[in-house]
Amino acid sequence: MYHFADSNVSIAMTSNGTNFDNNQISIALLSAVYNKSYEIPTFKTFEVTGVDLDKYLGVYSSKQMPLKITITRNGKTLIAQATGQPSFALEATEKDKFKFDPAKVVLEFNPTDESMILKQGGGTFNFSKE
Repeated sequence: MYHFADSNVSIAMTSNGTNFDNNQISIALLSAVYNKSYEIPTFKTFEVTGVDLDKYLGVYSSKQMPLKITITRNGKTLIAQATGQPSFALEATEKDKFKFDPAKVVLEFNPTDESMILKQGGGTFNFSKE
């Protein structure tokens, strides 16, 4: 619940079991109220098979950062794990593109040249399969 006295605006949100960051919903709502630009999230999914995912599997490293990212799969779900961090499931959003919303991570694979681009926090980092 929030109240902005200077503009006489109040918002209240109730959420139960969402798969989307409530803070992002609040930001979009306030952006609309205050005539700022915002993106409406898309909730479409991209269907993949286990065989589709095999081309992404492996260990990726980057000259831009000292960590490695290991990509595995569990059935039809791609799993990523960076050095020293817990693993997390990736959601397919389109061909060769996956995301992990809680950390605002996007991974874009290029199976032809065995590379991957990590996008997070405004940065773009190039990785190559070892």
